Amino acid sequence: MERTPIPNDRADDIDAGSELPFDIRTFLLGLLRRWPIVVISTILFAALGVAGALLFGSRTYKAETVLLYKPSSVAGVENDLYVPPPLPTQLHLVKLQSNLEEVRRRLKLPATLKALGAACDVVVERKTNLMIIRVEWDSPDMAAAIANTLRDVFLENQRRLRRTEVGKDLRDLEKRLEAIRQQLKKADAALKEFTTTHNVVDLEQETQWYLDELTSIELLLEQAQVEKKTIEKQMKNLDRIIEDLKRRVAKEQAQSAQLEALSDVNLRIQRLRELIQEDKQYRARLAELTQKELELERAKKLLAEGLISEVEFGKIKADYERQKALTIDTDQIKQWKAEMERLDRVVVPNQNGLTPSGEILQDMMRKAFDLQLQHVAVADKVEHLNEARARIKARLDALPALQREYVALNREVQSLENEKQQLENVLVKVRRVYESEASDFTIISEARPPVLPSQSNRKLIFLGIAALGPLMGLFIIVLLELADMTIKSGSELSIRLGVPVLGVLPRLPAGRQLIPGKVESELIEAFKIIARRIRYAVPKRGARLLIVSAQHGEGKTSLAANLAACLGRMDERVLLIDAQVRSGSQPPSLAQMLLAEESARNGNGRRPLTPIEAVFLQPVQNFAQFIRRTIPEKAWRTLPQITQRHPRLAATAARVKDWFHHRFEQMRSLHPPTGVAGQHHTLRELITNGHQSLKGLGEYLSFEADQPDDVIWPTVLAGVECVPRIKEPVIPDLLGSRRMQALLDEVSSRFSLILIDAPPVLPYVDAELLAPWCDAVIFVVRSRMCRVGTLRRALDRLRATGAPIIGALLNGVDPLYLEEM
Repeated sequence: MERTPIPNDRADDIDAGSELPFDIRTFLLGLLRRWPIVVISTILFAALGVAGALLFGSRTYKAETVLLYKPSSVAGVENDLYVPPPLPTQLHLVKLQSNLEEVRRRLKLPATLKALGAACDVVVERKTNLMIIRVEWDSPDMAAAIANTLRDVFLENQRRLRRTEVGKDLRDLEKRLEAIRQQLKKADAALKEFTTTHNVVDLEQETQWYLDELTSIELLLEQAQVEKKTIEKQMKNLDRIIEDLKRRVAKEQAQSAQLEALSDVNLRIQRLRELIQEDKQYRARLAELTQKELELERAKKLLAEGLISEVEFGKIKADYERQKALTIDTDQIKQWKAEMERLDRVVVPNQNGLTPSGEILQDMMRKAFDLQLQHVAVADKVEHLNEARARIKARLDALPALQREYVALNREVQSLENEKQQLENVLVKVRRVYESEASDFTIISEARPPVLPSQSNRKLIFLGIAALGPLMGLFIIVLLELADMTIKSGSELSIRLGVPVLGVLPRLPAGRQLIPGKVESELIEAFKIIARRIRYAVPKRGARLLIVSAQHGEGKTSLAANLAACLGRMDERVLLIDAQVRSGSQPPSLAQMLLAEESARNGNGRRPLTPIEAVFLQPVQNFAQFIRRTIPEKAWRTLPQITQRHPRLAATAARVKDWFHHRFEQMRSLHPPTGVAGQHHTLRELITNGHQSLKGLGEYLSFEADQPDDVIWPTVLAGVECVPRIKEPVIPDLLGSRRMQALLDEVSSRFSLILIDAPPVLPYVDAELLAPWCDAVIFVVRSRMCRVGTLRRALDRLRATGAPIIGALLNGVDPLYLEEM
């Protein structure tokens, strides 16, 4: 039997999604659907974070005291006697083990020295003399006490160290001062005895005068001797030059006497002509240079206004530079012209009758005369200074040796007096420092207990624990979604089961119409699309379609009724056969479903929870139910009366109520109904001749009815007739009997389409008995009900019969998964 391909947008979805065992989008939507678990986990871990931060967290308080370093030293004779350690050294003296031990003893701290040292920090502000002692402790009062105590202990040790060092210097100075006093006493006695014995008043001043005068005369004498030697050297050189010039003059005079007067005149005339020509050329070049300079100035203005290019300006400037080089003489050319003028004077005779060398000779002879005069004056000066020096030396040598001895004794006394005075001044300063209780450090600020902690790990602990909440919630919902092996969307159905999806029907809220009747079904358009797809897949007239599911309660009966109604409206003559002929606890028959609204939507049936859902979802659902039971609706209605004077409290209570009710309804939606419950009716209310005695499929198979017309009844649905199940069920093996085959052959020739509502596949063998007599099988699946393994087993059993499975219908899908449709 030929079949037309299904005109489904999902025709390629099976191959496209077969790379993964599940649909990514459905998986993500499933995670989004379980967002309350993440919220609850976040709230729970946030509460645990608060508790953990309060129980295990700690806070650190920082206190600091500031000191200003003002070192004081005592100046000695040569070097400083007492120099305080530099500030970096003082910095390391604060946290000595002895200081920390003293602090621990005074404050009676139970901490170790290592912990106490780690809590203390000493720093120096950059480019200042400020030293800061910081202490971090878990108590603000103790942090301030430790900082102040450590500072006091350090200052006490610093004063003790300074007193010890200054004491040593003080004793050394006293010894040195006593020794100087003894030496001074002896020197004074010797000077007094010398002056008394030799009647000396003041010889030192006179001796000093002679010494100063002798030094000045020797300096002047040295300068005069140098000047004399210089003049003598110049005179020798000048004499040599004069002798050479005399020989050159004699030679030039001899040469000029031999020249004829006519040749001298011609030569001079030629030279004058050249000079005249050079003068004309120079004036012409100067005029041209002036013109080039004006052109250059004009070009600069045009370039600034953008009227000429850089290339044109460069050419004008190059012309100006070239003309300037031709007109203005360089220093070298000027030297050459001077040399030519000198040669002109040599070559061309002058009017005075002297040669050029003669003129130079006259100048040299005048300079020689001047040098001779200077030499005479310098020689007289040297002689005078020598006489003065000899005279002063004679006077100094004439002074008696007693005078020099007096000067030596007096100088020794003065030196000892000065040293004594210096030592006495230093001793006064050292004694003052030794007796002082002041310190080199000034306390700028005391350490006070801080109000706020400087560091706290409570926030870190809270954030660390609270961050686990979303992660744990995400882990739980991922685990739940991975463990949920049921079908939730059409894409997942096509990927996991490998069958085409004929249609996807949403889950309707409680009380909504589903079974066709007097009131139009909300899903009528969706059923029309499914009906057309089915006819495209099975275009044969009289085709037999087996509608089957894996388990009870998947909605195949209601789907069969709605499909029959839609196909009847499409000018099809449809026969709906209720093949559920078994006895026992099975769902209501097709007749009852056609006469009643689908009560599964407003029932309380729930599918059983999976083990993982029982662990994580059951406590949440129980909590929501407890809140709903303990706070009845009446209490919520009377709450505004109680809180009339507090509008904010009333608004808060209303929001809490709405939140808990919303959460409860959301927990209920996690478990869709699994069965059909409600009020059952008889087929007589649907069949037009319901007052007659009705017979159904069971009666026909048990030979209580002879002809097929005895069990085929018209319904209120246009174009739809049905074979109901009326009385007690019969043996299911009769579904595979020849009588059943004969019934199907008969109705196939009379009806355009036969829809067979078969029992579920897994509990019974009925569907496998009917499948060989059918042209196609439609597999009905309810969303989030049966696991994938269960559905695959059902499909495998149907495929084993050889009946073609043209597709599956997904029923009761959560609206969240319908966006892709």
